[in-house]
Amino acid sequence: AISGLILLTVSGVFHMLVVKNDVYAKVSDSLQTKFGRWIKDNTTSQDILLTNGEIYDPASLAGTRTFLGRPHYIFLFGGGPSKRILEKNDVLSGIDDKRVRGILEQNRITYIIIYKAGVVPNSVQANNVYFNDNFRKVYENNIAVIYKI
Repeated sequence: AISGLILLTVSGVFHMLVVKNDVYAKVSDSLQTKFGRWIKDNTTSQDILLTNGEIYDPASLAGTRTFLGRPHYIFLFGGGPSKRILEKNDVLSGIDDKRVRGILEQNRITYIIIYKAGVVPNSVQANNVYFNDNFRKVYENNIAVIYKI
């Protein structure tokens, strides 16, 4: 019984390491920002947004439909997001305009959101020049630029 109690105590200490090593992240309520209110006021439940964000994506946290959220969670639930990851990267690179427009049309994407550097963790680099030259900018602030398709 004493050795069992010791083993239970030691395993409890290991469980405490999870709490000690937990990562703290500040996630603001997206709807309380100008960006979040713009999304709430200007998008519908039918709109699909493609963003260069991933985890803690403010558009997703505001409750909108995004083209690809956090792929890690899709893998966990048995999905295969590989095709969407490639399509998202093709769109954000802006190298092949015909391919970009085909992806946007096929997936009924209505807005593209490009977060500025350092705003969203794990954001994918985007070709800002391509988007400025080929799409209508409908909103910009210190968080992101939103283009209407």
